[in-house]
Amino acid sequence: THPFLSIDSERGLLYVEASKLRENDYIATLGHFPDLGEKVSDGEEALSSLVGFLISARRRKNTFHISLSADSLKRLETTVSSLRRNGLNVKISKRKNGNLFKVSIVIPRNMEYIGEALRDESRYHRTLPLSLLLKSKRNAASFIESLLLSSGKMKRNTVILPSLGRREALQIYTVASFLGLLPRLSVSNSLFKVKFSLKSNGDKLSLENIRSIEDSKIPNVGKLIRRVRKAVGATHKDLGISRSQLSRIERNISKPTRKLVIKLLEIVAKRGERVKGLEGDVLTLLAASSPSIVWDKIVKIRKIQEGEEWVYDLEVDGSDNFTASAIIVHNSQLLKYVAQISPRGLYTTGKGSTAAGLTAAVVRDSSTGGWTLEAGALVLADRGVACIDEFDKMNEDDRRAIHEAMEQQTISIAKAGIVATLNARTTVIAASNPKKGRYDPYESVAENINLPPTILSRFDLVFIMRDIPDKMKDKNIAEHILDTRRGRNPEAKPPVDVELLKKYIAYARQNVRPVLTEEAANVIKNFYIEMREKSGKITSEEGVIGETIAITPRQLEALIRLSEARAKMHLRNEVTANDAEAAIELMMHMLSQVGYDFASGAYDITGLMTGVSYSKVKRKELLVKIIHELTEQSEDGTVDRDLLVNEASKRLSLNREIVEQMLGDLKGEGYIYEPEPGIIKLLEEKRE
Repeated sequence: THPFLSIDSERGLLYVEASKLRENDYIATLGHFPDLGEKVSDGEEALSSLVGFLISARRRKNTFHISLSADSLKRLETTVSSLRRNGLNVKISKRKNGNLFKVSIVIPRNMEYIGEALRDESRYHRTLPLSLLLKSKRNAASFIESLLLSSGKMKRNTVILPSLGRREALQIYTVASFLGLLPRLSVSNSLFKVKFSLKSNGDKLSLENIRSIEDSKIPNVGKLIRRVRKAVGATHKDLGISRSQLSRIERNISKPTRKLVIKLLEIVAKRGERVKGLEGDVLTLLAASSPSIVWDKIVKIRKIQEGEEWVYDLEVDGSDNFTASAIIVHNSQLLKYVAQISPRGLYTTGKGSTAAGLTAAVVRDSSTGGWTLEAGALVLADRGVACIDEFDKMNEDDRRAIHEAMEQQTISIAKAGIVATLNARTTVIAASNPKKGRYDPYESVAENINLPPTILSRFDLVFIMRDIPDKMKDKNIAEHILDTRRGRNPEAKPPVDVELLKKYIAYARQNVRPVLTEEAANVIKNFYIEMREKSGKITSEEGVIGETIAITPRQLEALIRLSEARAKMHLRNEVTANDAEAAIELMMHMLSQVGYDFASGAYDITGLMTGVSYSKVKRKELLVKIIHELTEQSEDGTVDRDLLVNEASKRLSLNREIVEQMLGDLKGEGYIYEPEPGIIKLLEEKRE
């Protein structure tokens, strides 16, 4: 039942269930996706370029062997020079062999940045470091250019890469799509070929000359183009094509390029008054030509055989999922379901919301000319639930507008002579994604998620949803979904009917007002005092190396609210000790995920409340001090890595893994580098 976006010559854009798709139908697939705008260093760009050379090279231990042309070799030498300037001692040797050079590339053992891409001896089972390559378009472009120069074979106007495994081919396709390029995949004997078409014949190999999203074709829009073109009076000359080409396009014999459709839409923008009654056709052309999608033709449909990889879809009624290569339950689905069962629930997205849309807006009345106040989502959801998806994508100014609502549960307005305070007693449930694509448990929540600590600290509970492989759990999930899909699992229905649950929640909110009992208050007070006693200074041979705060009054208030909420769900007018203990259990689960300092082995909420743990900052300062002392004792200003790790572990009372992690952070931040494997040196400006 999974819906696919399709396009029909008569009906335009429509969603079609997978079971109803036929050969020669067109469906929308992933096209270009935007750059996140993260800053990258020259070293990261050079590292991306190096991966392009290494991904298809033969490997023996830490040496890679590849044959290169003179132009490719020149690019490799430039790449290696940049890496050396950034402290990565990559070595190359070469010898001429006819028109080519046989090149050996020796990488230092400390180049963990490349990750799994370098682990496998066979090029058919390597994994690209996508967190590096998709960090910015600079990195992606450097990778693709080096890959094509070193491995691509020119055949007419097509560049063909050597045979690759399925995973590598799909990941190369993903990086190319990030740049807006349109590679083609073909498979033979379980090996994949990735092909790039050039826009013009010749041997000019550059990203600008590779077929891109702009050159993609849009099917089944000939009739729409004819109606819109005639309405605005555009000719074939206005569109930059011949009369015969236009005729073939409008009869759906040929497909127009995205560039041509965009040109027609630009003409519509200038002569818009002439398309009255055809607004639907214009919107269809606009959506069909979006750079976010590419139209693929279904050439073959076959039934999945038992034992093959399946893709499963868990759906909430009335919503659409996008799933790929695995079982995925989206944050969006959880939020939509919560909004669905809440008697007063609203769902919105961060990117689609503004400050006025979330809080309140002052608008001019078209009939009277006066000003009126219109409530936003948080006010409309008063005494209900507001679900905000993609919270990290929200504009910073818009996000700042909800500070008051989350802290004081009110919205204050003073605009156009209207001064008002509106109730926003709203439960806010928000979902965000890690900014690096995967959550790093050794960093704070604020460092993982693109949200300021002033917002994060206002949530009573913060939970991390991580996809951790577990054989038994994965087996149970797969069996459950298989049985459900084949109608063999009657227990797949919710234990409580949705409508009944909705009425139950509405009744509890309207009729139950629980009061905190002395017994429950004592449970919460004792827990708060016990956790505060666990706070304190962390000492070592270097003195105080950190100070932890396990819990703050903000968490105390959260415990009271959670206890009252549990009593309300049990339709009790008193908050019992059991309610308080259940709230404490939730709080402890949250603290173990987002408020625990692995280095000191103590609870520390400061990482969530302020964005960075004081203890972490202090340890880093002391480690730099130790490096400075040890390098001062040597003639060349360097120190052996093992010696440094042993000394720092002893003086800071930390285990070796934590010190190694801190050294990796210092290297990433530009404090230290390794002139050769196993040797640490401070950058000159950091010595001051």
